Amino acid sequence: MLIVGAGPVGLSLAIELGSRGIACLVIEQSTEDAANFPTANNISIRTMEQLRRWGIAAQARELARDLPYGRLWMTSLDGCELARFSYPPNGNPIPQPFSPETFLWCPKPLFDPFLARHARSLGSVELRYRCRSAPLEEAAAVRGLPLRVADIHLPEALHLYQRRLTLVRPDGFVAWRGDELPAEPMALVDAVRGV
Repeated sequence: MLIVGAGPVGLSLAIELGSRGIACLVIEQSTEDAANFPTANNISIRTMEQLRRWGIAAQARELARDLPYGRLWMTSLDGCELARFSYPPNGNPIPQPFSPETFLWCPKPLFDPFLARHARSLGSVELRYRCRSAPLEEAAAVRGLPLRVADIHLPEALHLYQRRLTLVRPDGFVAWRGDELPAEPMALVDAVRGV
């Protein structure tokens, strides 16, 4: 299975597949330490429940245990303070009545590498940074053709399509089959588009 993008969604998919022993390759065009800006700061209760299912919720809480957490609203960066909210530290969460988990303040520069470490530990997951998608995917993107790559390791799929690689349109039409990627991916994409 090829997963394009090593953000929280791509890494979560890799963990889900890897925990079932399904081999997958995650490619990411940026460097491994590129998540150095604070986005996706709050890990929701539902996400914490997923981490609990994977057996890593306690490690996530420990990772972010001592992080200070609060919100501040200002008129500008050097302006007047409008409001301030302080929250309990991660090490002292307030339980909710509807879940055994609580949300977690864990910024992306901590959370993404945490997920990457766990994905790598599964053995069937390979992560490659500074790696772009395949030429066929790039050709499809240039032409504005939606393309999703799925690596299906089922004997019945090989029997059905009779080749290692198959390009199937959303309407189910088999547009191309081969055992190797075509030398001219753009020509294949144009042929699928009917150009």
